[in-house]
Amino acid sequence: MRRSGTSYSAADALALRVHFLIEALHLDLLPSPLAGAVARLAAAEQRRALHRRALDLGSVFEDLRERIGLPDIAWPEVRQRWVDRAVRAALGACNGRPGPRPAAERLSRFCEEIARQKGHRRASGSYYTPSWAADVVAGAVVRGVLEGRGARPADALTLRVLDPAVGAGAFAVAVVEAIARAAGEGAEENAARRAAAGECVLGVERNPAAAEACRLAVWLTASRPGMPAVLPPEMVRVGDALAEPAPRRKYDIVLGNPPWGVRLPERR
Repeated sequence: MRRSGTSYSAADALALRVHFLIEALHLDLLPSPLAGAVARLAAAEQRRALHRRALDLGSVFEDLRERIGLPDIAWPEVRQRWVDRAVRAALGACNGRPGPRPAAERLSRFCEEIARQKGHRRASGSYYTPSWAADVVAGAVVRGVLEGRGARPADALTLRVLDPAVGAGAFAVAVVEAIARAAGEGAEENAARRAAAGECVLGVERNPAAAEACRLAVWLTASRPGMPAVLPPEMVRVGDALAEPAPRRKYDIVLGNPPWGVRLPERR
């Protein structure tokens, strides 16, 4: 997702977190207490039971979010009348092909749907990058930079990549995958994927929902059973890359799909 002024409600936050946890459950990425709470929520049918199990899940998540590498993502407080709609929307969007990458793509599309329903996509110049396009660009750029430097495979993990309009993470996920492929194979590639997710990618995004979806999509991509990715909070900064410069550091690659088709406000 690209730059947007879309408001991010507690109900949106609940829906996004539930969708993420269902995908993580299917990938066997959650510790047993959290996996059990997610499974019980998914099995609830009556509205009252759904609300009670959402509260139970929130309590377990708060206890374990640091253990799964997401210590700064808190469980939202949502009015009871919004819980049923948010949870059922999340559950209904989780079906599809198995695997980390499809799960990350579904999460990003779910975030896109939240923005579409609020009517802010077109007005903000928000356009969504297909995963295949992000893969082609990220793979070509990462290979090109490494080959141009005559670098070794391990040097891929020294790359620092900035997406100044990171949205829900199409390029962030593609870059993590491209760096992991360049750095190793098999078990080494899994370790490289977690390292790339935690150290190599930085994004800036105006939309808080998209920024969170980006981090969660990267987590789904980089984690493996028993080996969760650890993503620093600063991996995605909520803000305007045009008004607030990215953190000062040397970036080897800057890529992304910035907003277009709208007139930006004048800046003084």
